[in-house]
Amino acid sequence: VYIEYGDQRQFVQSSQRGFLEETKLTSSIAKLVGGQQSTVYFVLGHEERSPNKQGDGGLSQAVELLENNNITVETLNLASGNEIPNNASAIAIIGPKQEFLESELEALREYLDDGGSVLLTVDSKSEAGLSEFLAEWGVSRSDRVAVDPSQWVQGFGPVAPVVTDYGNHPITQQFGQNYTFFVLASPLEVKSKKGIEDTPLLL
Repeated sequence: VYIEYGDQRQFVQSSQRGFLEETKLTSSIAKLVGGQQSTVYFVLGHEERSPNKQGDGGLSQAVELLENNNITVETLNLASGNEIPNNASAIAIIGPKQEFLESELEALREYLDDGGSVLLTVDSKSEAGLSEFLAEWGVSRSDRVAVDPSQWVQGFGPVAPVVTDYGNHPITQQFGQNYTFFVLASPLEVKSKKGIEDTPLLL
């Protein structure tokens, strides 16, 4: 399957892959007509979760959803002296286990100071030496675990609280009354700093 727009022609999918899903077709049209794409860079080099790995611990399903929404996914290793590319719409750091070099943190600081966006998820047992970096933005994390004895997922117990209350933010505005759950989630504490607005996503 190909689509054409003006003098541009783009491959969508081979007929050997089965049915063509509507989301894949519409995202391909958006890429062709929309021109410039958003690009998310996943940082590697600190034992982060891999955007290319499938199954437990992998992020391939998340990457597929991003690509279906006309977002290009790339990887980035800041330890090699690479700078954050100018086309980076966002930087994702998912579950790092090894500490960041000061040069890497400085690159992230400059990117954030210039208005960049960073998604950072930290596993409860590993902060990767990012406490001071987070404190600069008024964020501190705890080794405590969120527990809800009244609303939890069967099979996981109270350490997997069910969330149905979401913050007022574009990320969660479509969640409605749908539920999500998080196993062994740690709470974050936020001290408001001048010029920084904090918005809880999950309550």
